[in-house]
Amino acid sequence: MNIDGNTMRAMRLSAGVTQSELAEYLGYFTKGEPNRSVISRMENGNQDINVRIQMLVKLFLDAKEAVL
Repeated sequence: MNIDGNTMRAMRLSAGVTQSELAEYLGYFTKGEPNRSVISRMENGNQDINVRIQMLVKLFLDAKEAVL
């Protein structure tokens, strides 16, 4: 499954996950805080989402949705 920024945003919102929570799970930190701007850039199409990140995003968000 190829995930673009709009799809990632829709999946994240559907799972009730914030950009900060997703950034933390993916290991994107700046000065010890989750870097949500990386997630924002991906969702807005300003940064590519590589296959590894797509896989991790899907696993994380699917697991979060299963809990809801």
